[in-house]
Amino acid sequence: MKEGTKTKLMIMKLMMMKLMMMISKELHILNPLKFAQQLTNTLLNMFRKIESVELVDVGWTRKEKEEYSPNLIKMSTYETKTKH
Repeated sequence: MKEGTKTKLMIMKLMMMKLMMMISKELHILNPLKFAQQLTNTLLNMFRKIESVELVDVGWTRKEKEEYSPNLIKMSTYETKTKH
């Protein structure tokens, strides 16, 4: 590898590290209460879209669960992704 290429890669790596540190600092600035409120509002909006038939027919247990319980599956998937 050429010396100029190595230097460019090192500079890019340092820039990426600096950017990651800046992002990390920004995440710590987030107000936990506002974050929790936004998360709750999002989940509440998803919950309101769930129709009773999605629950009564136990559609989420079927092979075609996205067809029978689409809103319930969306909310469940969102919660799972948020926790991990």
